[in-house]
Amino acid sequence: MTDALPVADNDNYEAPSRKRLPFSFAKRHGVVIEEIGDVDAMVAYKAGVTPATIVEIRRFLGMPIQFNEVNEGEFERRLSKAYENNSSEAMQMVEGLGDELDLASLADSVTETEDLMEQEDDAP
Repeated sequence: MTDALPVADNDNYEAPSRKRLPFSFAKRHGVVIEEIGDVDAMVAYKAGVTPATIVEIRRFLGMPIQFNEVNEGEFERRLSKAYENNSSEAMQMVEGLGDELDLASLADSVTETEDLMEQEDDAP
C-alpha cells in the first residue's frame, strides 16, 4: 500500500491553517495534516501507517487526500510545526484572561447553596 504513495517535497512544507487532528492521534498514528485546499488535503505520514488510520483521516476531513511519505525525523519536525501554533494561540488567550477575570465578583454572583431538607414551607 505505501509503495504507491508519492514522497513529499520537504522544501515547500507549511503548517495547516485550518482543521487539525488531535495531537495524540497524529503522533500515535504517524500522520499530520499539512494543507487543506478547496478540493483536497495534503497529509504527511511516516512508515507504518495503517489503512484504518487513512480511513479515519478521510472521515475526519470529508475530502480527497494526497499522502506524502516522510522519514521519522521529518515527520517529527512537521508534527511539531503543525501544533506549535496551537500552543502559542492558547498562551495568548490565557494571557488576556488575567485582565478580565475578577474572582471576587465571580464569587459574589454565585448563589448560596441551600439544604433542601431545611425548607420549612414544604411538607415532607
